[in-house]
Amino acid sequence: MKRTITPRQFLAVVSTLCITVILLSSGLSLGGMHVEAMACLAGLLVIGVAAYGFARHARDGETILLRSDGQLQIDVVLGAQCSTVLLNPQRVRMSPLQPPQNLIWLHHGSKVLQIGRAVTPARRAAFAAELKPLLARSAA
Repeated sequence: MKRTITPRQFLAVVSTLCITVILLSSGLSLGGMHVEAMACLAGLLVIGVAAYGFARHARDGETILLRSDGQLQIDVVLGAQCSTVLLNPQRVRMSPLQPPQNLIWLHHGSKVLQIGRAVTPARRAAFAAELKPLLARSAA
């Protein structure tokens, strides 16, 4: 799912939906329709699992920073995993974008990083075009 809404907007929509389902389920239960009320609550469970999956990856992405000491710092967040990699930009080489995912591949010795998962292909290509001359300038 691409980020078409913010996590806060998603939470507001899911919360409204949950309140509506709970009210509907309570009304059905008070009216004697217990099976239908349980079906509503089962649907609410499915919505909760989907919301958890979205929330877990809502902040996925990479932050790339050229530090004042000349190091290229890449912070990667994927779900609950966070990692930071420091690279010497003079030794970093970038591969051309390759289908089907068109991720940006950065090679630093034996390390290989794939970046650009959380942005659209157009923004990824624009970023790659911007990063390539910066890396070339560092290597010179």
